[in-house]
Amino acid sequence: MAQADFQIENGILLAYRGHAGDVPVPGDVTGIGRSAFRRCASLVSVTVPEGVTEIGDGAFAWCPELRTVSLPESLRRLGREAFSGCNRLEAVTIPGGVACIEEKAFAWCERLRSVTIMAGVTELGEAAFANCRALESLSLPAGLERIGAQAFSDCRALAELTLPDTLSTLGAECFSGCALERVTLPKSVRTAGPSSFAGCRDITVYDAIDPAGVRGHGYAMTALLGVIVRPPMRIGEPWLDHEITVRSADTDRVLRRVWMGTAPGDRHMQEMLLSAWGPGADFDPAALDQWFIDGGPEDGTYIPFALDRLRYPAGLTAAGTAGYGRYLARWSEQLLTLCMQAEDMAALALCEQAGAVTAENIDGLIACASREKGTQFVAHLLEYKARSFGAGGFSLALD
Repeated sequence: MAQADFQIENGILLAYRGHAGDVPVPGDVTGIGRSAFRRCASLVSVTVPEGVTEIGDGAFAWCPELRTVSLPESLRRLGREAFSGCNRLEAVTIPGGVACIEEKAFAWCERLRSVTIMAGVTELGEAAFANCRALESLSLPAGLERIGAQAFSDCRALAELTLPDTLSTLGAECFSGCALERVTLPKSVRTAGPSSFAGCRDITVYDAIDPAGVRGHGYAMTALLGVIVRPPMRIGEPWLDHEITVRSADTDRVLRRVWMGTAPGDRHMQEMLLSAWGPGADFDPAALDQWFIDGGPEDGTYIPFALDRLRYPAGLTAAGTAGYGRYLARWSEQLLTLCMQAEDMAALALCEQAGAVTAENIDGLIACASREKGTQFVAHLLEYKARSFGAGGFSLALD
């Protein structure tokens, strides 16, 4: 490889004109300039030597064959779009001297599978790893404080995530479109932007969170709603099926769990859910409780919401408990099926206490449990029938 392949001025590598596949950057270089290797079709691997402190904007962007890159401990700046569009890059380790991974630094690296970010990095810029659709392994360091908007959006293979307890800010849509089923925001998080975890079905937050207000649908809606799922563009559009758990930052005790979902077109429920959330993950269920007291929904869609309300009954009156019980009684076989699928006998017991299991539906429930071969549930219901309604009137031969 000829020295003439490199244009270097005052220690800054301004351009590479060669055609080699494996390129060691000369040892006297202290910085790699803007777009120095941009769209270099031959580049397969690059070694950046110790002493280099800066990789400029777009320095290695859209190098279609780049597979491996070695970054030095001396690196202090990793510029905007530095490696964006390097579709064959599979793994990268970011040294801790880089305080901020800048905007779109590794965006559209569609075969990038593993990202390790070392301690010392405190901020991930907007869309830093967006559209890295093969990303499966992500290691975030202690000391990380901020994850920018869309930082990992549309990383469709990312199914597991541990957030460090130094993190304070999550930008809008930062993990939207990932494969995350469950995530816990650490106690240190104060702000979470709208749709931060759009598509995630089970998320836990702490009551120390203080989300910035987001205007939408005529409400001063807290961004907490957007943490779970992209709010509907218009009231009446369907929501995903997801659940929010709120824990106390002081005691770690679960304060509330709220199922967030509606039947398509259910404007009334959406309005109540939107208006119920307040700052600090506060949730005021009074309007929802009254709705169930007055008769409630006309289908079984909201069984998960009713179950959560009975499990965490803070502020729930006797009339409210009875209202949820009457609703669950109307959809008792659907309720029982959910309890059996989750192997949750405790939930069924709560529903019994609320009046959801009645003399009128007990025999149907026993038959339902038998059809589904829920032996333990059959035995429980038979015992409950004998204790509450008398044992007569139903015989059942168990296999």
